[in-house]
Amino acid sequence: MVVRTLLARIRKPQAPLVASGGAAASALRESILDNVRRILSTRRGTLLLRPDFGLPPVGDLVRAFPEATRELERALQQALARYEPRLSRVTVRAQPGEPGDLVLRFEARLSPVRAAEVR
Repeated sequence: MVVRTLLARIRKPQAPLVASGGAAASALRESILDNVRRILSTRRGTLLLRPDFGLPPVGDLVRAFPEATRELERALQQALARYEPRLSRVTVRAQPGEPGDLVLRFEARLSPVRAAEVR
């Protein structure tokens, strides 16, 4: 059973408050992905109450590539581990891609204890 967060209820007031079964799994997955997107699209230092939320300025890291790849992997991994507690064993690795592209692979497991506490 997944109970929607207050912000989710404000965004979509017509949706059911509680999901179960396949709908619960889908709602949980969407909630986690939404939070991950929020973390990855926020520049560190922009939230007054959580100055460490988000990622360091990627523009600064780009100038130091390819050496900065490990630093970016570490920053992503730490941000997700800290601010998405429903995930565990978070790993981020750079993968080969087209010249000039940076391809990152994210792997994580759903944390069983946290998944049951989603609210």
